[in-house]
Parts: sequence; structure tokens; C-alpha cells
Amino acid sequence: MGQISIQVAAGRSMPVRGDFLPPELMHLLGTAGRVIDQHVNHLGNCRACGSRWPCQRALLAEFTLGAL
Repeated sequence: MGQISIQVAAGRSMPVRGDFLPPELMHLLGTAGRVIDQHVNHLGNCRACGSRWPCQRALLAEFTLGAL
């Protein structure tokens, strides 16, 4: 059987997400995280693309992060 890596966060041990997801999904998580960091609310509009907040890219990235 494979080993599970453990990460310590806030004093608690937690499995590392990469142990459970294939590399393709880990890449998707990284992309979604970058989109969330770039497409942020700025006075009711998206700072990155200028669309009304929340923009479609931010919504899709949030959906992706929530699904995984």
C-alpha cells in the first residue's frame, strides 16, 4: 500500500491533498487558485478583467476549488 504524507497545519496533522488527487487535478487546483488571486473585487468590478464582480472567471475558479 502507498504511504500518505502528513502536513502539520495549525498544530494538527492533515493528509496532503496531492496524495489523493492525480497530477492533472492538482494542476487544475493551482490554476484555479491563481485565478482567484488575480480576479478580485475592486469597487464592484474585477481588478483583472474589469467585468462586473464577481466575474465569470472568478466564479468558475471558485466552483472548481469547491468541487475538488
